[in-house]
Amino acid sequence: MSKLSKKLIEQRRTPAQFDRWIEEVWTAVRSDTKELQLAKAGEGFYKVFVDELVPLAAFCKSRFDDTHEILPALGNQPFDATVFKLPEGPDIHVEITVPRDGCGEANETKLVANRGFGTVRWFVPGEEATNLTEFVKTTAKSKSEKDYSDCILVFVLRTAPQFDQILDAHQEEENKLVELIANFQFKAMEVWVLGANSRIIQVMLKRVLPA
Repeated sequence: MSKLSKKLIEQRRTPAQFDRWIEEVWTAVRSDTKELQLAKAGEGFYKVFVDELVPLAAFCKSRFDDTHEILPALGNQPFDATVFKLPEGPDIHVEITVPRDGCGEANETKLVANRGFGTVRWFVPGEEATNLTEFVKTTAKSKSEKDYSDCILVFVLRTAPQFDQILDAHQEEENKLVELIANFQFKAMEVWVLGANSRIIQVMLKRVLPA
């Protein structure tokens, strides 16, 4: 049974507290062989932890200060978290969306679960971002057709952390994906992209919100 639970996840935390909690979970997972296996297999709440909570914390740490509290939401509601402005509103919803190769990731998860590691791949600088192009296009089109009028929409470009020596080349390709997303019209309060090394890029600002 995973140590992560709905009760632990659905707690109000400031951006700094949320970020620390994410690090505490990672530390606990790395020191526990069983938990590490569960996390690698995406079992229990670890899938939502990796797919939603980790990027949510990274985004909120950059976008909001500690006069806010973040409450992650599990379930089928059309948002992944509510951000509360202290001491009083307005409350803001945040939706995390991850353009991805779902089939490829599922196969990699099986490999990791079976042998402890996935496929070893080598990328030229920026290639990892470029490979997301079609998935970004498909996801952006889908999101542009939905109503996120009361949400901040965050596109997460999931790539490995980038070393300083190749960061510029990687970000150059990421910027092309940002431009691709910006070509779509969204019914959202704000649209952002979360790139490598927790870089956030504003795509659209419809309504000025407190930082």
